Amino acid sequence: MMVMTVLQETRYRQRYLDGIVNHDHVRNIFVTRARIVQYVRKYLDDRQFLEVMLCWIPPTCTESAILCQA
Repeated sequence: MMVMTVLQETRYRQRYLDGIVNHDHVRNIFVTRARIVQYVRKYLDDRQFLEVMLCWIPPTCTESAILCQA
């Protein structure tokens, strides 16, 4: 299990502030992420894979509630 410091948790919860304060670093992270996603999509598209959007299950749902829905 990963242990987070108070500073890390604050940065994750207030990402918009982290983006303002550490503009260049955060921008580089987003650019890198976008390039990775773009590469993976192109790689799969070239091989005729089909992208399918799946339903998102909120993290507040309990496992029993999900099983009852089935």
